[in-house]
Amino acid sequence: MNTPHKLSPCHCLNIRWIANKMISDYDALLKPSGLTSQQFSVLMALSQESPRTVTALSNYLRLDRTTLSRNIKILLDQDLIEYTTPRGRAKLLTLTTKGSETFTKAESFWAEAQNQFTQKLSPEKLALWNKLIEELL
Repeated sequence: MNTPHKLSPCHCLNIRWIANKMISDYDALLKPSGLTSQQFSVLMALSQESPRTVTALSNYLRLDRTTLSRNIKILLDQDLIEYTTPRGRAKLLTLTTKGSETFTKAESFWAEAQNQFTQKLSPEKLALWNKLIEELL
């Protein structure tokens, strides 16, 4: 039987713990796709709107460019994304055919992670969770 984890008096540390736990859970479920949760998020963003500049992608994902750049390099090396014709000085990122196929396959693993999280909280608590996150952001 799992015993409840004792919360820290530091709210920031509690948020870090839950973020690390969620990332670990999502990464475990996404593992068969060959993607991490952050890489999946990049592919999802590009599947929704593409091409995008690195800056636009960074702003959309609310990730600093250094963190994003590490994931972009991995995805470029795996031929899942590519740079397209630059607009001015900005390089544009888009999904490759392989990236689109990988994203489509990974969606079922992501959906299972989403479902497991919903089941842990319940739909009612998840709605409250999302409302609290909106207020904090």
